[in-house]
Amino acid sequence: DWRLNIRSGISGEQTEAYWYLHGPYVITVGIPKRFHGSVDDRRAVRDVSLQIMGAVKHVAEESEARGSGMMRTSLLVQAARLLAPLVRRGDPAL
Repeated sequence: DWRLNIRSGISGEQTEAYWYLHGPYVITVGIPKRFHGSVDDRRAVRDVSLQIMGAVKHVAEESEARGSGMMRTSLLVQAARLLAPLVRRGDPAL
């Protein structure tokens, strides 16, 4: 509840992200990974990419679990969530 979920588009592709507007923050660092093979081997590159994204997801979930309940929702986040539907509609008052 202490982060703001945002959606944005780059080159027509929609992405979703979180803005952490203030701390405290929880950071988890994963173990180093080493990969071997050729960058020209598309299947190997795809497999390594999936492994990397799986590791990133794991440490992100670990941080989320450790950080849950650390802080209540800030007034800034509450205000942003309240205004978000108006911004999406393109309300001229904003």
